[in-house]
Parts: sequence; structure tokens; C-alpha cells
Amino acid sequence: MKTINQSISALNSQVARSSATGLSDERKPVRMLSDKVLPTYQADNGPLTARQMATIRKAAGAAGNGKVLSSLFD
Repeated sequence: MKTINQSISALNSQVARSSATGLSDERKPVRMLSDKVLPTYQADNGPLTARQMATIRKAAGAAGNGKVLSSLFD
């Protein structure tokens, strides 16, 4: 797996080549870096159905019955 520095170095050389060919859109380097570094995910099946939401709500139980175990502000 490439490190971020290696990805940036490769990106810089690609940007230099793109600029030489007249493709110097200022957003292109950021897009190219995000394509190389950020993870990609497969598309899911869309929104949950009403039946799936009902199952989740039933499994979760009633709201407001929890107990705070610790707080950052106390």
C-alpha cells in the first residue's frame, strides 16, 4: 500500500504531465488525489424499507432508557 507521500509524489508528476497537455483544471489534482487515497465503496441497495426500519426499531428498544456511564464535561 502506498503511503500518502508516495501518492502525493505520483500526483505531482501526473499534474505536471496534465499541465503540459493543457488539462490544467485547478480541481483536477484534488480529485486525482482523492481517487488514489480515499476508500471506495460498492453501491448499496438504496434506502431501508419500512419493514427493515420496524425490525431495527424493535431490536433497539425504547429510547430514553439509557444510562450515562461517563461524560467529558463532568
